[in-house]
Amino acid sequence: MRNARLAVILLIVIGYGYRLSAQETTGAVGKIPLTPEAAINIHFLTDLQLSPDGARLAFVVSEAPKGERRAQHIWMYDKKTDAVRQFTYSNKSETTPRWSPDGSQLAFLSDRGGEEQQIYLMHSSGGEATARTKGKSSIKSFEWSKDGKYIAYIAPNAKTEDDEKKEKDKNDARVADKDVKPPRVWLLAVESGDPKAITPANWEIKELAWMPSGQNLVVAATDHPASDQNTDRIFGVHVPAGEM
Repeated sequence: MRNARLAVILLIVIGYGYRLSAQETTGAVGKIPLTPEAAINIHFLTDLQLSPDGARLAFVVSEAPKGERRAQHIWMYDKKTDAVRQFTYSNKSETTPRWSPDGSQLAFLSDRGGEEQQIYLMHSSGGEATARTKGKSSIKSFEWSKDGKYIAYIAPNAKTEDDEKKEKDKNDARVADKDVKPPRVWLLAVESGDPKAITPANWEIKELAWMPSGQNLVVAATDHPASDQNTDRIFGVHVPAGEM
């Protein structure tokens, strides 16, 4: 039943995406042939996320490019009202919508506060988004714990003043196998907003998932990130101690 309901919602959203695209290729005199210019302006729909109760669907719309950027924003489909509306607005982008386990909040990634992607929280009915992380490195991905108390995310250590100076001076020289900051797992307490790194700085973490108990994570990782061999393995990580 849930799969059937999701299929219906997908068809509605895909149809909505088609209408968005059609608006760019139709005029007062009727249909206009698709041109390379019109193709660039097509809106793309990605990352569909169904709410826990199955009543709403959050998804990302990639807008027409402006300059070198193609902004992305989160939209929402409400099954009860059969309405689609834009959920997030900013001069930058919002991606990776993820529902809290109780469906009351939506977390997402955005670079609206600067150059780096950070985690923001917003009430599922709308309103102002609140930044929950303020690091100097972009967050790659994240996932809510099953009880909604924590968000585990993947990001490297923050940039140092020396790193920022090099970027400002456009100095891209790097010492091989030394200057790289591998992504690690961080644990964010949603209520307090205090992040804590729970995996070693010299390990590279590529993916994570919460176990159903909410007491452990599983990660795809390697303790030899500089190796030219495939050394990735799957590990269990005890939360919050970080024992692997």
